[in-house]
Amino acid sequence: MTFGFDHLFGLFALLSVIPLIILYLIKPKPVKLSIPSLMFFIAHSKVSKKNKILRYFQNELLFYIQLFTLLLLALAIAQPYLIQKKDISSEHKIFVLDVSASSQVLENGKTRFALSQEKIKAFANSDKNTLILAKNMPIVALQDAKKADLLSFIQQLQPSEEETNLGDAIILAGELVKNKGRVIVFSDFISTKGMTPERAKNTLEGKGIHVDFISTVLGPRSNVGIINLFIDDTLTNIYVKNYDPVPHDVPVLLNNQKITSMSIKPGNTEIHSFPTVKGVSEVRIDIADDFPPDNKLVLTTPDDPTIRVLYITNNPSKFIQAALGSYDHIKVTLAQPPIIPKEQYDLYLIQNVNIQTLLPGTFEELAQRVHDHGGSVIVHVQPNSASLDYKQLELLHITNTTTGGLILTEQSNRFTTGIDFGTLKKTYQGRLAPSTLSIASAVNSTVLALREYGKGKIFYYGIPEEDSEFKINPDYPVFWVNLLKYLKGQRDLRDINLKTGTTFLDDKNNQLVLDKIGIYNLPGQRIAVNLLSDKESAINPQKPSTDVISHYQLETIQDTYKQEFYWMLLLLAFLLILFETIYLKIRGEV
Repeated sequence: MTFGFDHLFGLFALLSVIPLIILYLIKPKPVKLSIPSLMFFIAHSKVSKKNKILRYFQNELLFYIQLFTLLLLALAIAQPYLIQKKDISSEHKIFVLDVSASSQVLENGKTRFALSQEKIKAFANSDKNTLILAKNMPIVALQDAKKADLLSFIQQLQPSEEETNLGDAIILAGELVKNKGRVIVFSDFISTKGMTPERAKNTLEGKGIHVDFISTVLGPRSNVGIINLFIDDTLTNIYVKNYDPVPHDVPVLLNNQKITSMSIKPGNTEIHSFPTVKGVSEVRIDIADDFPPDNKLVLTTPDDPTIRVLYITNNPSKFIQAALGSYDHIKVTLAQPPIIPKEQYDLYLIQNVNIQTLLPGTFEELAQRVHDHGGSVIVHVQPNSASLDYKQLELLHITNTTTGGLILTEQSNRFTTGIDFGTLKKTYQGRLAPSTLSIASAVNSTVLALREYGKGKIFYYGIPEEDSEFKINPDYPVFWVNLLKYLKGQRDLRDINLKTGTTFLDDKNNQLVLDKIGIYNLPGQRIAVNLLSDKESAINPQKPSTDVISHYQLETIQDTYKQEFYWMLLLLAFLLILFETIYLKIRGEV
């Protein structure tokens, strides 16, 4: 403990007591009066010794009040302080808890996550705790929580099955430190993305924030896991890696039926291929290791991938027929007006129709089908589209034609991304119908447009075959297949078999973070999610921490702090002045 003054020159104010003492010493002397001795004796006999002492004390009290007031004010001007050491290890604690997939590794019968839960209970403060969950994206789960709330939350918490972004979680913890505190990290320090934990720790300690690294790794662990996947409509490939220093024979089961056994050398990866299974399926490697999450793979495909298309035309396009025929699951039925089947289809494609053969109400009936029962209508522009009354199916009311130009994509989505539409010799100009989204345009004229209509959709395709080379572009069949899949609500198999940690965006732009392995049944679609991470499955860190969780104890952290108390002196001086005023009032001098 150190005592000092911020302004030593302020001590010169102590000299102010000298004039007070001088004034007190030079006060006027008593005047001598002639008083009969008998009168003095009588008056004196009436005064007790106690009254004489009080009178003397009263005479001196005012001096002492003024003296101490001046002393207190002089010391306050000098601004005295005390520098003391304080234990800050019990102040604000910010826990960074690794809840990634590798926290499920078994350590002597307990998961690394369970070991962290037990230690947090021992280290938690009574009233100020913050908890950050380290996974693919760090999350502040609790802030400034009481111990009881923290323990209750920890007890109910379950680990995720995603990769680890530990460095960013540590940086986030540093941003939440208020005044003094410490950051305590529980992890196996297998960081698969973002800043390294060591760099994050150095950053915080450079700001004066103490960081404790507590490893949940108790020793080397065994693992063989599925680390990658390739799937399309016909073939599925799985990649299995052996992380152990010994070879393994690994049985592979598909829907609980053994399909092969893979012999994998230490550190090697082997691939197994099998026909893609319709619907939901499960692949599992039958091996007992310390990391179960990467031993299973769930897969999904559409229950019925068939897209049934009714192609309404009096003159079918060989280019469109070839594009739709490039995908095995598209089944096209030709319908030549005036005969339109009453059967419900997934999509209706209208192109090159003869106005003379169309029956009244044809377009209204198609619009009603889509609105009430779902499905989609694609209206392909044709030379006489301006004279056709498409009724509710009309997205672009064509008014005139103009010279063409480069087709520019306005909305990037599943059927436009990576597609080169080329240029147009002629474009159709007009007004878009209400609630219609322009997807692509040329010379400020919409050539692709989309509108939600009841339970279905209406799509406008304004790239005439006679005015564009797009029909012979390799992207042409890709565009049509992806467009039909989009309108049917089907995704590419690689878009519905995803990794954990993926932020999934559905057709209505709603976001969902996929942090668990399994099947997600979403509105209108089904998603399969798996770990599939080589780094996360490498459960033995290359640089094990020396601070092992089993015996780690928090060290006391002391910090110096400055305590100023000039305000206390001012307060005492004010009270003395107040007392002096009251005292003089009682004496009748004020």
